[in-house]
Amino acid sequence: MFCLMGVLKRTLLFRNNINEMKNIKLILIIFLFSATLCGCVKESTACFTMDKTTAKQFEKITFDASCSKNADNYKWAVISWNAYERYDESKVNEVQVVQVYSFLHQGTYTIELQVTNDSEGNDKITKEVVVN
Repeated sequence: MFCLMGVLKRTLLFRNNINEMKNIKLILIIFLFSATLCGCVKESTACFTMDKTTAKQFEKITFDASCSKNADNYKWAVISWNAYERYDESKVNEVQVVQVYSFLHQGTYTIELQVTNDSEGNDKITKEVVVN
């Protein structure tokens, strides 16, 4: 009698393991299918260079974002700590990779670049320029 119960118990455990394996396979298939439907987010990396970090008033500075990775859209901002500088956004074309800008007043300015792409990746970087 005990031997028969042991065989029955092992049979039930084996069936449970098979059902668990089927469940695990089903979960893996659903996960892989949903991952292919959703796609991957391509991360963007913001990067830009400046031809100078110190300039005189009215001297042109070139900002180049061509080192950015996976970027489709570029948004530039000039942040001034000097109350006299009024930044006019029309001076900067947001979609251009290379910008040329000159500053009217002395001071320290923060240049910000934010990049995004069509798969929802985004990144932001800032650098400073000193105008004498």
